[in-house]
Amino acid sequence: MTLPNTKIKVRLPLFRIVNNRNYQKNGAGVLPDIEVKPTVESIRRNRDPKMEKAMELINAKK
Repeated sequence: MTLPNTKIKVRLPLFRIVNNRNYQKNGAGVLPDIEVKPTVESIRRNRDPKMEKAMELINAKK
């Protein structure tokens, strides 16, 4: 299939990969090592607390 705007060609597989049928599906996905939740203040100030925490961890290792 060729995308109309970018003309990039992509292929879509005709099968589905199932890793483990016996694993319980709870909808949680991958849980983060460090959980960072947005606050009312961060939303009000249009800040990204996840990016700020990532930058904090990067700078702490320098």
